[in-house]
Amino acid sequence: MSITVCKFGGSSVCDGDRFAQVRSILRADSDRRFIVLSAPGRRFPGDDKITDLLYRAWDAADDTAQFIFTRIYLRYASIRDQCAPDFDLEEEFSRIRRRFRTSRDYAASRGEYLCARLFAAYTGLPFVDAGELFHFDAEGRIDSVATRRALQERLLPLGRAVVPGFYGSLPDGSLRTFSRGGSDVSGALTAAALEADVYENWTDVDGLFTADPNIVPEARRNRCVSLHQMERLAWAGAQVLHPDALEPLKGTGIDTLLKNTYCPDAEGTRISESCPAFVPCITGRRGLYIAADFNPENCCPLPRRAPFEGSMRVASVNAFGLTDAQTARVEATIDSIHIIHMQDHLQIIIPEHDYAATIRRIHEILLSSDEG
Repeated sequence: MSITVCKFGGSSVCDGDRFAQVRSILRADSDRRFIVLSAPGRRFPGDDKITDLLYRAWDAADDTAQFIFTRIYLRYASIRDQCAPDFDLEEEFSRIRRRFRTSRDYAASRGEYLCARLFAAYTGLPFVDAGELFHFDAEGRIDSVATRRALQERLLPLGRAVVPGFYGSLPDGSLRTFSRGGSDVSGALTAAALEADVYENWTDVDGLFTADPNIVPEARRNRCVSLHQMERLAWAGAQVLHPDALEPLKGTGIDTLLKNTYCPDAEGTRISESCPAFVPCITGRRGLYIAADFNPENCCPLPRRAPFEGSMRVASVNAFGLTDAQTARVEATIDSIHIIHMQDHLQIIIPEHDYAATIRRIHEILLSSDEG
């Protein structure tokens, strides 16, 4: 029996139409047996992700939290009315409200929980709670042995199932979440435990590009990338995959396929340990800070994620796949605060307001010939 584990991100399940699209994708390939879902994401620019609303409700006073709950309920009610009108959403929300203050992790996990419950009702597939599958130890680290055993014992006999991503349980039974975007990790753990033929990670882009297409419209899609490089790219700021999502797949021979829910017939990008050398790619992070009086002659910059006294806002741009000649051109033409030669890429620290322009210029160099 061939097994494909599919993880669908928040943009893939943001409303009833996207639910229908995901069901269509599953029906197109009978090997797509085990489905891991994120919480509904943004439907349009400026919209809220459900997980953000849940965190906001947890942090708010009771009156404000009730208002936020109403917004969350209406999002799910819209999906329910379109896809699973018999689903008892009111009872689910009543139970969640009663237990909401149990813990911050419990509160945050309800986005994935409700999404998976609704999708299971919509498709008629079995629902299995993530708290019964993904196990953390007392220190909050994933217990890979217990998790693998639970996934195999609970899911394989079912043949097909819908699973919430993002959370699991501690030894005392309380819920524990992964870091944000952790549904990618849930999917990878599931694929590894079930010895899947492939792990499909569905989002709203066609795969890994040479740069963010929103910044560089002419960016090219990479057909294949090594598992090692994708892991490095994720840690360097690439938003297509959680940095920890590839660790469970190392040494398994299971490839990850990045696919676009909105364009399911597109080839996507394959992440594989058998892929060759590094492909050209630029990624980065904004909203970092270094000392305003930073002097590269005295120390290397260590950008921080939060402002501190006397700090300046910067961005880090990371370029992979540059030749020596292209590296020299970057150093000669980019107005940077500091450039660091890493083992496998070039890291350029720049003022944050130069982020997009810098990415476009480095991308131009990256895809040019050395003679250009």
